[in-house]
Amino acid sequence: MERERKTAPAMTLFDRFAGWFVFGAWFLLLGTLLAGGTIGIGFVVSAFYHPLHRLAPYREVAVTAILVSAAVGLLVAICSSIALAKGWRHLAGVSVLGSWGVLLMGSAVALMVTRPGPELLDRYAAGQHFIVPWQYRPEGLPSPDSDGFRVTLCMEELRGTYDARCRGGEDLHVAPRQSSTSVSFDERYWRDHLHEMERREPRYGHDVFAYEQSHTSTSGVTKHSVTLYFILEDEKRQVTRLVSCREGIDICRSNVRIDEFAIRYDSVQSAVAHWRETDQELLDLVRSWRAQR
Repeated sequence: MERERKTAPAMTLFDRFAGWFVFGAWFLLLGTLLAGGTIGIGFVVSAFYHPLHRLAPYREVAVTAILVSAAVGLLVAICSSIALAKGWRHLAGVSVLGSWGVLLMGSAVALMVTRPGPELLDRYAAGQHFIVPWQYRPEGLPSPDSDGFRVTLCMEELRGTYDARCRGGEDLHVAPRQSSTSVSFDERYWRDHLHEMERREPRYGHDVFAYEQSHTSTSGVTKHSVTLYFILEDEKRQVTRLVSCREGIDICRSNVRIDEFAIRYDSVQSAVAHWRETDQELLDLVRSWRAQR
């Protein structure tokens, strides 16, 4: 009898407010769907494009929690509504409170046990092992068989793209000097069309070639574009630097063979004049990531 007196109020509570519990189930479902349509989609996009970010594991857990909550929430809302309609008021209230309680506690525990992504990532190029900070978003295979890797950084201060002081950034590709990927598309294109180019006065210690092209649109309008190629060759006539700049666009692409590496990066046209400093700074940055033996 004493036990029945203690449990009766709880049963009365569920019976009395069963309708509110069912309303709450639909309200929570609506909130979950709204969260999935705003936060969830943003997290999915971020996880797809930024899998190396240290917060990526938390975003994946959050997306999973939203999906599970939406599926379970829909089932609970429907079942509790049916139970309420059939007069099973206690069951309706208990199912809502129990299900959402488990969902919220499970999501909280999952986030608590989740750990951020690694601070340092292993990458390989030119037969060497590099340990690259996660802020640089290092892409590539963590295997000695890898033919290089790519990072994203702000060229002004060489900070990684995930550094709070960097916004966006440019790609820096690092590969072995003699690999197949070290001969860029720009170099092949320059060699194939060299006979069509106009040689201009040297600039910044480079030979300069201009390639003019005409493009006619479907409306019959003809547009002209000029691409400048800045070339440096060694005594064996091997290209050691090739910079391509399209007139009217403030971005140039540099392809550089330096020491044992072939690197490729984009920069503004005004930076071409300071190519020695830029190449050396990038080389020093790459060397700073070498794993200590």
